[in-house]
Amino acid sequence: MAYTAPHRRACAEAIAALGAKITVHSGDPGTTGANRIGSLEGTTTWAAAVDGPADPETGRPTAECVGTPVAFTIPASTSCTHYGIWNGSTFLVGEKLTPGITVNSEGALPTTVTPRRRFVG
Repeated sequence: MAYTAPHRRACAEAIAALGAKITVHSGDPGTTGANRIGSLEGTTTWAAAVDGPADPETGRPTAECVGTPVAFTIPASTSCTHYGIWNGSTFLVGEKLTPGITVNSEGALPTTVTPRRRFVG
C-alpha cells in the first residue's frame, strides 16, 4: 500500500501532536519511561511535517516533524542514551540519542535534545 506525501505528513503531525514533554534517560525507557534521569524535563514545539529521506530499512518514503531543541543539564558521572516523549504523565515513546552523552565526574554538562517524530509510509 502506498501513501501520498500529504498523507505521510498528516500522519507525522498527528503522531507528534500526541505529546510535547521531553525527558532524558540513562538507558532504554522501554514502555514505561524507565531509566529517567532525575526529574529533568522540558517542552518542545513541533514544526510542520516535511518529506524525509527513504527509510533505510524498508526503502519506503517518510515524513518527519522536528521539535524545538530542549535544554537539559546532565549531572556529573551520568550517561544519557535515550530521550522520552510524554503526554503529561503518560509515557508515549522512547528514542535513542545518536550519539549518546557521557558526562565525567568533574561536573554537569549543559546540552540540548532535538526530538523527532517520523512516519514511514
